Amino acid sequence: MSLEKVICVSFPRSGHHLLVNCLLKYFSGDINYPEIRDVSTAAQCRNIIHAGRFHYCENYSHCGRTPCVESVTNFQKNHDFDLKLPNDPFKRYIVQYRDPVETLVSLYNYVSKGALESDPSIKISVDHWHSYLLREVFGGTFESNLLVKAMAVLLYHSKITGIIKKCLRYNLLLVTPPVLVEWKRFMRKWVVQNKNPKTVFIPYQSLIERPYEQVWKVISFIAPSEKIDPVLLKEICDRTVNEKYDIKRFRYYDAGLFDKLYRKSGDLVSYA
Repeated sequence: MSLEKVICVSFPRSGHHLLVNCLLKYFSGDINYPEIRDVSTAAQCRNIIHAGRFHYCENYSHCGRTPCVESVTNFQKNHDFDLKLPNDPFKRYIVQYRDPVETLVSLYNYVSKGALESDPSIKISVDHWHSYLLREVFGGTFESNLLVKAMAVLLYHSKITGIIKKCLRYNLLLVTPPVLVEWKRFMRKWVVQNKNPKTVFIPYQSLIERPYEQVWKVISFIAPSEKIDPVLLKEICDRTVNEKYDIKRFRYYDAGLFDKLYRKSGDLVSYA
């Protein structure tokens, strides 16, 4: 029996690939099914990924269209960067989101990692972190060198013709508003004001703390008549979700600064 078609709307760094990797392993019946991983994503996802009845489209690497141009697709990623994706009451959505300060830190770590892979001689310091915050929280000057070098990594790994044009199209370069502003807009549309009954919400914290429960919820949503295999699902979750996140382990963690960041995030933090 085929699965329900679902659009998975996620704010970046909210555990989308973690969830998809669990689903790929479950529907393939193979706990060793190859995982989607960060900078290699573009190369891995140029085509639809098939895992049994589960057919996954990574929108930005594959077709750039929603719905996907291939009718077989039944699970598609979308970040809704421009907030123009319709919230159609006749369609099914999974919404993923994360604590705003954790999101900022995760994005910074991702960009820093990409920069270092591009040029190991780069010296990452607390000054880079503070420059990043100026841009992504307070809307000030952003030290773009890190992002430019991270983009070079994507170019090297993906080798997609016209990737810069695609990045401009999806607002991935320095023309975007600060991350915290985008996070608030996303949360208002897809979480706070979302009254669509055909929506399942998967907060990042719940996914990493209770993966069995959260992935079960997703499988039930996309395969309502599925008799879920609890043994297989538990083994997949135990092997795939193996890290518990603690923001205090961030190398530039400062309690006073992080308290200010949470205050800057406003009352929407309670929804994350």
